[in-house]
Amino acid sequence: MRGDTLRAGRYRLLEEVTLPRNQQWQGSAWLALDSQGTRSRVLLHKLDFLIRIPDKAPRMIEAMRNRMTPLSRHSSATVLLDIFQEKEIYYVVQPYPAGISLALLMQEQGGALPEKDVAEYGRELCGFLTALARQQQPIVHGAISVDTIVISPDHHASLEFLSLFPPLKNSQSESAISSYAAPEQTRGGDIQPSSDLYALAATMHHAVTGFDPRERMVFFYPPARRLNPLVSVGMETILARQLRFSISQRYARPEDMQTDLDALIVSYPSEEMIAASKSASLMQSTGALQVLPQKSKRNTILAISAVSIVLVILLIFLIPFLSNRMVTMQSADATATSVAQASFYHNALDKQLVTELQSYQQKGIGLSDGRLVFDTYTGRVDVSLKKQAATALQSGNMSAAVDFLNQAVNSDPIDGEAQIYNEDLHILQHNSPYVTLALGLPVANSSLYLGNVREQLEAVYLAQHEANTNNLLPGGLKLRIIIANSGSSNSNVATVAQFIANRVSNAGNLDHLIGVIGWYNSTQTVDARDIISSVHLPIIAPTASSVKLSGSSPYFFRISPADDRQGDVLGSLLINNLKAKHILVFRDPTDSYSVSLSNAFAKRVQALGGSMVQQIFSENQTTVAQYQQIITDNANSSTPADAVFMAGFNVDGVRLAHAAGEAARAMPDSASLHNLKVVGGDDFYSVLLLGQGGSADASLALNYPQDMRRLIFTTFADAGEWQQFNIPQSHWPQLFQDWKSIYQGSATGTNAATPTYKGLMIYDAVGVAIHGASLVHDGTITGDRLQSSLLKLGTGSVAAYQGISGQIRFDASTHNPVDKALVILTVGTDANNTNKIVIQQVLGTFRV
Repeated sequence: MRGDTLRAGRYRLLEEVTLPRNQQWQGSAWLALDSQGTRSRVLLHKLDFLIRIPDKAPRMIEAMRNRMTPLSRHSSATVLLDIFQEKEIYYVVQPYPAGISLALLMQEQGGALPEKDVAEYGRELCGFLTALARQQQPIVHGAISVDTIVISPDHHASLEFLSLFPPLKNSQSESAISSYAAPEQTRGGDIQPSSDLYALAATMHHAVTGFDPRERMVFFYPPARRLNPLVSVGMETILARQLRFSISQRYARPEDMQTDLDALIVSYPSEEMIAASKSASLMQSTGALQVLPQKSKRNTILAISAVSIVLVILLIFLIPFLSNRMVTMQSADATATSVAQASFYHNALDKQLVTELQSYQQKGIGLSDGRLVFDTYTGRVDVSLKKQAATALQSGNMSAAVDFLNQAVNSDPIDGEAQIYNEDLHILQHNSPYVTLALGLPVANSSLYLGNVREQLEAVYLAQHEANTNNLLPGGLKLRIIIANSGSSNSNVATVAQFIANRVSNAGNLDHLIGVIGWYNSTQTVDARDIISSVHLPIIAPTASSVKLSGSSPYFFRISPADDRQGDVLGSLLINNLKAKHILVFRDPTDSYSVSLSNAFAKRVQALGGSMVQQIFSENQTTVAQYQQIITDNANSSTPADAVFMAGFNVDGVRLAHAAGEAARAMPDSASLHNLKVVGGDDFYSVLLLGQGGSADASLALNYPQDMRRLIFTTFADAGEWQQFNIPQSHWPQLFQDWKSIYQGSATGTNAATPTYKGLMIYDAVGVAIHGASLVHDGTITGDRLQSSLLKLGTGSVAAYQGISGQIRFDASTHNPVDKALVILTVGTDANNTNKIVIQQVLGTFRV
């Protein structure tokens, strides 16, 4: 209580002091009078929390002493004066800093402080933060604000309430001091040295503008000059950089910000220049020419003549100077505008990142270059390492993030997500110039998506790594990939596509986005197309084949044949090759791919004189029993089908093929069921057909391999095409070699299967985007310039692009690929009677 004494009367308690919230768990603090020496005021900490852990208390006190003592050499530090124990309670005594808080100083001066003073305070505290960060175990204040910065009578800045023990993570409800806290700190992340530097910049912003962050939306710092026109461009630029939402876009170390503050302070006019300026202004206001005593008319005339000559000479020399000065002023104005614009865009990006983070926390969707982790599902053994890398990246510790990701790819080399993030970080770590492609995918724990999406991530990494290793982009540019995850629900696609568009239109495209690869299927691509096109980014779809997309936007391209071509091929196959006359057709009316493919197929069958009966199914929902009932009923009808066509996906194909097998086994005398083939489009193709994967559908394919041999389907690409055409391996694309060495040479036992068309097609989508960008030789690569380059492929002197899936050139009207290769596949057996996928035929143009 007030007036009590401690340590045999040496310290008299004057009044209790409120600690920052993230230190209040340690106990309480008092302003006290030290009766020894100069009877100075001290800050006395009562460490109540140590009472609960008496066995650990001595070690913790000793560790605290060891970490705090080296700081005594720094002028901004509050060193330890005394440590003692009374009645089982530990007390720590520090000097109470002389001076007043920055908050009181601003209150006394009625608002914003002079910029030069704030710059001096900031420089001094950057030096202290450097000292804290360089300790063997970095020390973090965790509560820097106008209330914890103290200005001494001789105008030096110091930090009050340096935490004696590592501060706890903040809670989201924290107000006051947390208004200055970094985004990663208020989200409950680990408090890192980078958090202190952010809080210092937030406090400086408050000090030079008078704009209190506690009275506005968190993380919103308008450009300083907009709030206070007296703030210099240099100060605004420093604050804008350090107050960015993304850690990697801020200063990497306190000393880097200190260096810029040093340069800013040197640029300020000296006291002598200010005095001279004031003197000149005074002379101008009172008149530069003084009235001289009139001695004679002749002297007056001579004086006037002399002055006139001097003025003429001055004008001769001053006109070029003034002209140059005007040019310089115009240049300075342009620079100021550019800096202000950059600051505006960075603030907009920070706000956008907050919105994206909320969606990630709520739905697991968003954009990521390593700051978020999407693939955390069964089969991944590096999830913890990826999450640690994300945390390190969010806290600005890029080297730690790279180290964690290196460990991740070593422990799980087939994790394409980790490989992409690792490549991205190395680009940033080396300060390489780059362009970015966004990769639209549904990374979700779904048997419909997960296996294929993982394969696609693996393929995209190889395309990215190949481009960067072989310098395929002009001007030393590197390729960065941002994963745009829409999750399992198609309803999220538009949201994530809008995130991409917002980064371009609202935040000045600071990511240097030039295009989007995606989405996974036609329905998702339709949802994303107009949003992406609105910001003039090409969207290159690997496998979206719906006819609704043909010619739908000047910025939409695809490298797969449209469904009308697939429908023609499959209709001809059934009628002409399989000699089918009556066909049972399954379609999902809610899925654009299913509707598009089944319509094209029906049109071709009718043109060739075949007949059909249509049945409705629900993608990934209709069961084996339901399919079996439909097939059985059809077999017992007056016109049983002699073939089945399904416009569906791999899961649906497996269930339908097994249902046909079950029906045949239940009716052994039915010749039509015994030979019944199940024909589908490109989305049947998957290793799921071979029983790979841990799902119930994979078990069906594994346990009933004979049923899977009923399947015939198309694909847009197959790894066996190059061998099918007897092309020497020395001419095969680099992917085949890289896939084997990176994904199939692992000692961890997690080797990836040979890539299917999903991986091959997305590899080509990235490849054609890289190739199109490489054709831009005159200036910055933009979405519009990439769009123009893609349309030039295969025209004039520009050759078509040789993809792994065949030649790629685009129709000028529909932007569909012209005469693209299409493969007919079936499930056959190898020498051991084990199922494998076999090429029957390749249609279209394969080689350029």
